[in-house]
Amino acid sequence: MRSPHYTKAETEKRLSKLGALADSAHYSGRFPQSAVFLQGRNVGKVIEIEYLPSAEAAKDRLAKGWPPGKVETVGNAIVWVHQIYPGKLAPSDEDLQAAEQCLG
Repeated sequence: MRSPHYTKAETEKRLSKLGALADSAHYSGRFPQSAVFLQGRNVGKVIEIEYLPSAEAAKDRLAKGWPPGKVETVGNAIVWVHQIYPGKLAPSDEDLQAAEQCLG
């Protein structure tokens, strides 16, 4: 079975399904072109998505180590949810699942 292949353009079309998202244009994180802030009770959480050429490349990149937060490979994408405000709610498995549902 072939792994799904995700793209930034298709994912951006689906990101609104996560609820109230802040403008991501000024975020200068690890992957600034694929990041969105979560708002409300999720204040300070950021979803970042990196797109690689293949599922194997994504798994290899993740195997080299990753900063704290919730992270997972889904097809050719690495989905990472992390908290940028100390003392606020840490990312949950539900945050990661919500982000994965927006991959396109």
